[in-house]
Amino acid sequence: MVSITATEPTLCSVQASRVPAVPEDPSCNGPPAPTLLSDHIFCGLDGDRSARRVIVRSVLLTVLLLAVTATATGSVDTPARPQVLSSLMLDVTQAGPDLVAVGDRGYVLKSDDGGRSWWESHVGDDVLLTAVDFPSAQVGYAVGHASSVFKSENGGRTWRRLYHDNTVGPLLDVLFFDASVGFAVGAYGQLLQTTDGGHAWQDRSDLGVNPDELHLHAIAQLDSDTVMVVGEGGLILRSSNRGQSWQRVASPYIGSLFGIVALTDELLIYGLRGHLYSSADQGESWTERATGTTQTFFSSGMTGAGRPLLLGAEGLILQPEPPCAGRLHIEQGVTLTGLVLTGENHMVLTSDRGVVFVPFGQLRSFLVCRQGK
Repeated sequence: MVSITATEPTLCSVQASRVPAVPEDPSCNGPPAPTLLSDHIFCGLDGDRSARRVIVRSVLLTVLLLAVTATATGSVDTPARPQVLSSLMLDVTQAGPDLVAVGDRGYVLKSDDGGRSWWESHVGDDVLLTAVDFPSAQVGYAVGHASSVFKSENGGRTWRRLYHDNTVGPLLDVLFFDASVGFAVGAYGQLLQTTDGGHAWQDRSDLGVNPDELHLHAIAQLDSDTVMVVGEGGLILRSSNRGQSWQRVASPYIGSLFGIVALTDELLIYGLRGHLYSSADQGESWTERATGTTQTFFSSGMTGAGRPLLLGAEGLILQPEPPCAGRLHIEQGVTLTGLVLTGENHMVLTSDRGVVFVPFGQLRSFLVCRQGK
């Protein structure tokens, strides 16, 4: 079961409530609703390089220890099984009107009803998938361990592998500007670029901006030509010409950064121990923002009104922007890894315990401010 509890006074208070872990009508047909059943992984992280290596290796080791024989389904014709719904899921995104989530052992989950029910498919390789991006409703890319890149051209129903290199660590994030130009970043400084929709990949890791091969955790598009990467040791890289050249940006923090939020007139970066920084000039200068927590932020999402939501350990969801600044917790012990708000403002989360569907009615006071924004 999943519980939502409010912690500390906030401008947008949240009522404690429960979310069903199974469909209300057990006789209903179709794919099962998301559940939270089993413990998986995610430990506290350090900012140093050795700790990041430990996490990367421990994630892979734990997955191998927990793995059962997996069969590639090849299509989204199978209702998602409970053991897949409750397995480690590391990212979720929109593919047109549908949702696609990726995670443990190469499994992909797809929902065509806003996250109420899910169908499962498989990329055909039992690797941990870490991130997914759909530049269009039909074309999407997933990345993961063994430096793997997979592509779907039918909205996530089937997948084929485009690239892999099992001599290096995992890829940790993927971003496509459009159908042709895309990037994948990952462990030990991996920075890959394609200009032909993923058929060929160019290694951009040797440009001299990351000589220590620090892990690259996340990549985000800032405008039509500008892209930013953040990583361990406070590393920040930026390109203003779609990846043709890169520069290292002065960082406000020496610990690991795990994500970027590009707003209309502001840029946020976040990471270890509740650290959050904002910039109004695409990273030329930074201001530290108080978050009131020491929980690490691993991922982020956006409200329908364009406000950022930061996700972290212990089920934390933080809304840092006034006038709606506040927080809520989704069950203690859960690490949140991805978030999408559907068109009906229901919240769909990925976590180390699977996918979570939270109805808008249980989030209304958190997402809708007293000022109506």
